[in-house]
Amino acid sequence: MISISVAGTVDFDENAGEVWIAWCQGIPEIVLDLIRNAVYASNTLPDPWNSMSKEKADMWLRVDYSRKYVLLTLANACHLKHNELRSSLKAYRWQALTDLEAKSCPFK
Repeated sequence: MISISVAGTVDFDENAGEVWIAWCQGIPEIVLDLIRNAVYASNTLPDPWNSMSKEKADMWLRVDYSRKYVLLTLANACHLKHNELRSSLKAYRWQALTDLEAKSCPFK
């Protein structure tokens, strides 16, 4: 199960009605692949950004909207160490995310 954290921020005109996100080519597919990795979660975890929540999920997604970009942060438990995880990612896919300043880092 994938849950969306309520801790995300919104920093744009609340009267806008709609917000459009322009994706670089290939990025939506990469994000979907990362989200699909929830099936490999070693265990469920509580919302890492909301200590008041009792809900647990295989993966948490936090969405922070700013005036110029959207920041997606995914968190899930994994039995691999961070350096093992990073080396197991498909290099050609990771490069596209790195170009957009995406990061993979341990989260505690």
